[in-house]
Amino acid sequence: ILLSALGVYTEIFLIIIVDLQKKRVCIA
Repeated sequence: ILLSALGVYTEIFLIIIVDLQKKRVCIA
């Protein structure tokens, strides 16, 4: 259970990073 939860949080974290990078590109 802990491993699967950790994987989900990691996936969400990566999605957030990608979204922030896209926003930076739009601003730049």
